[in-house]
Amino acid sequence: MKTLRRIGRVLLGLFFLVTLTVKQIDFSPVQTKTYYQESLAQIKEVNHESVSQFVQVGYGRSSIMPNRDEFTVVGHRKRGKTTTVMDSLAVNVILLNKETIFISYDLIMIVPKFKKEVTFFINEKHPNIKNIYFSTTHTHNGLGGWGDKFLTAFLLGKYDNEQSQHISNQTIKAIVTAHKNTTSASFNYSQKSFPHHISNRIYDDDNVDPYWRSLVFTDSSNQKIILNTYQAHATLVESDTMIISRDYPGMVNDKLEKDTNIIFSMYMAGGVGSHHPHWDNYGIKALKSYTSSIADTLVNTFSNEERKFQNIDFNFHTIKLRLNDPVFRITQKLQLRSWLFSLGLGKEKSVTIDILKINNTYMISTPCDISGEITRELNTQFPNKNIILTSFNGQYIGYITPDHYYIENSYFEMMEMNWYGPGNGQYFYDAISTWLSAEK
Repeated sequence: MKTLRRIGRVLLGLFFLVTLTVKQIDFSPVQTKTYYQESLAQIKEVNHESVSQFVQVGYGRSSIMPNRDEFTVVGHRKRGKTTTVMDSLAVNVILLNKETIFISYDLIMIVPKFKKEVTFFINEKHPNIKNIYFSTTHTHNGLGGWGDKFLTAFLLGKYDNEQSQHISNQTIKAIVTAHKNTTSASFNYSQKSFPHHISNRIYDDDNVDPYWRSLVFTDSSNQKIILNTYQAHATLVESDTMIISRDYPGMVNDKLEKDTNIIFSMYMAGGVGSHHPHWDNYGIKALKSYTSSIADTLVNTFSNEERKFQNIDFNFHTIKLRLNDPVFRITQKLQLRSWLFSLGLGKEKSVTIDILKINNTYMISTPCDISGEITRELNTQFPNKNIILTSFNGQYIGYITPDHYYIENSYFEMMEMNWYGPGNGQYFYDAISTWLSAEK
């Protein structure tokens, strides 16, 4: 009898433990959720008025490499230490009309704590800058040291305050440089399809967004300053190769800048959430051939670009999206309770999306690995607009992909990395679509 009572107590304890930590995932339609309804209602109330401006543009770059001999490599996971630097990491900026700054770091992402710190420094040193558009190259061979929670420290390395301060200072240096070389320019949007360089990482034969999209600014000497985006993950350097590298985004920038008419090139990760590079192989050799194939084509594309708009219609808005409670899946239909998730990774009650308009071109920053399939769908819905989605704006809520993947697929983007539950693909699509529908 004693043995049976002990077994009963153990079973009862396990029942309460499971009840306390696990629950069923709510698959009810996202359109019925209060956070969805309230967020979209707020978006509909925003004033979409643009201002007409002559184009002035500046650019800057500063190394973000810490003054040390050994570096923590982060990407795929926290991978350990290395002393090998294949190509140095930097912060790149483009300053538009002295009040809007595009900032991209050669890092896997930037986290809210760092974004808050660097924004404070920018506001203090450059109060004329009103709009800050953040992203990263999403290299998987960048610096660690960004985790300020239990699990984020495990995944990204414990937060390195000294490194954060250093990169903030280097950001300011790059902005100072951009102020000094600001000049009058014209603007053009450019896109080039590279369908053989990218594939769907969830289903090989599913949809991709193959376009390399660029903002091209041309000064009076016909020198071009270019902001590039693409949807393929920066993962051509293999995960077992312990080096610091910018991967293909940095190497494409380098090759473009060797062209006599391109004085500056920078890159922001686009809709990388369900896309990866497609090439014969992975590794350093493949990285070089992949990069050359893209860069050689782009040089020809950009050389044929005509100077277009010296006067632009411009606006910049930040919209707020409320969120569901975190949903960390342990099976297709079960999740950890949100309080347990929050202990390890923190909890976002809301996130922001920045939307920058230049004429009929829209740069839209997102707090996630956004899927290129969403970019593709939006450009189909709005054929008279050039829509560019970028990832990693300084908040992070995991992967946002089309909702059918969440229901039918157990790939890690749908399980371990989709943190706020079913319906978010539709939610982000509807939020952005609602905004764009109100744009003239």
